[in-house]
Amino acid sequence: MLNRTLLTGLLALSFAAGNALAHGDAPHSAMKPANGGQVQATGSYQLELVVRKDSADAKDNPVALYVFDHDGNKVASSGLSGSATLLSAKEKVVVPLKADGDNRLAGSGRYASDPAMKAIVAVTVGDKTEHARFTPLQPGDGH
Repeated sequence: MLNRTLLTGLLALSFAAGNALAHGDAPHSAMKPANGGQVQATGSYQLELVVRKDSADAKDNPVALYVFDHDGNKVASSGLSGSATLLSAKEKVVVPLKADGDNRLAGSGRYASDPAMKAIVAVTVGDKTEHARFTPLQPGDGH
């Protein structure tokens, strides 16, 4: 009897842990991009990263990050800060992001629109920081 109870408890814990990890490790959000970018989920947010798509040369280009809750509702950007680290074969650029309107963080940095670009985004509120990874210029990777 004790072994059956212990086994049932362990199975319940493993399913709960698996569900928690599945949400946090999901590569994409179910939300469709509202601003032409790519959407990724974090523990607290759905983030849409928008970068310049047509800049052949590295120059000062905008970066925008839109913040939503998991129901797709806008999250006010006041009180939020962040950064976007843009990585390509030729360069690494860190773009500080500041509140810029309703649910948007924005900044600019010197980068080219490299189709192989990867981005690591950090969003901070208070002492809590969440991260998401993006491939913002990959075809078919709109969400």
